[in-house]
Amino acid sequence: MKNQFRQIFIVFLMLIGLHSVCAADDLSLQPKYGLAPKTAAQKAADDAFLAGVDQYYKGDRKTAAGQLAGRGWAALREGKPQDAIRRFNQAWLIDSSNAVALWGMAVVEAGSGREQQSLTLFAEAAQGAAGDMDFEMDYAKVLFYTGDYASAWKKVKLAEQTPGAKGLDQGFITALNAKMNRPQ
Repeated sequence: MKNQFRQIFIVFLMLIGLHSVCAADDLSLQPKYGLAPKTAAQKAADDAFLAGVDQYYKGDRKTAAGQLAGRGWAALREGKPQDAIRRFNQAWLIDSSNAVALWGMAVVEAGSGREQQSLTLFAEAAQGAAGDMDFEMDYAKVLFYTGDYASAWKKVKLAEQTPGAKGLDQGFITALNAKMNRPQ
């Protein structure tokens, strides 16, 4: 079971591992656009994008950000991490507090081998996504791979308290238990 879980994670890493190679030069492939200072042309493009969003969504940026974050997750499920991070970035540009976009960025970072950056994004996303079973389990998995088993168990316990907890990844829980027995 442990090997099966590890194989699935390795396949996941392979699917989005190329992201890190391409992301170095393209700010749209870095979470939050790399938080880099923007040129006048980039600021103008952002303003035009936001004006278009405001017109289309009649000023409802929460809905707009939610829909773009959803597109990001769809792209990630299709094995398109570059498309995913671009959608997550757009959602973040529209609403920097959008937890679903921050969570998505965290997953892409983890899959690219940048666990510490991932954990920073997970912590930020927790303000709006805590209590979601899938969020807690994704967060637990990154904590597991950084060797923080006690914190991973805390996230698993939070996930177990949510509706739908019967759908938890038992293979992951078994692997976690092999590293550290479930705390009482």
